[in-house]
Amino acid sequence: EEIATNLLDDPTVGSVVGNLRDVTERVDLLERVELDRRRLADAQAAARMGSFEINLATGGIIRSDELCRIIGVPAGTPADPTGLETVHPDDRDRLTAMMEMAVLGHDRGELEYRIVRPSGEVRWVCTQGIKLPPPNAHIIAGTMLDITDRHAANEALTFQATHDWLTGLPN
Repeated sequence: EEIATNLLDDPTVGSVVGNLRDVTERVDLLERVELDRRRLADAQAAARMGSFEINLATGGIIRSDELCRIIGVPAGTPADPTGLETVHPDDRDRLTAMMEMAVLGHDRGELEYRIVRPSGEVRWVCTQGIKLPPPNAHIIAGTMLDITDRHAANEALTFQATHDWLTGLPN
């Protein structure tokens, strides 16, 4: 308003054309989106679950910050185009087969497999993926859950059930 008044007082200005638009709703919406994004990130961190999207048309992979933490890379680190850079070599074929089923539009796939962090640490994860319906049929969306503790507990229970508790020998 002050600028318009100054321009109108200037004798060299013939006319002023302007367009004012109230963007309050847009700003409020952007603030709510950012709040929801932070809440989702907090929930993923608490659950030790990350999310991803694979764009089949471009080959691009988007990973959540929590998924990056699970696989042991800094948030925002670009993914290898194959998406297999952290998958244990012995488990890559199984994951590739699951992803191929998702590309074909089969039901949600789920797979437990190992990842190897850049530090060399091996972790167990459970990944689910599904091809989205049109108009986003070129996207596979999914989650990755760190199940290392659960896997270790299951191995311990299996060992206890199949071995003598006193000698440690198989039953």
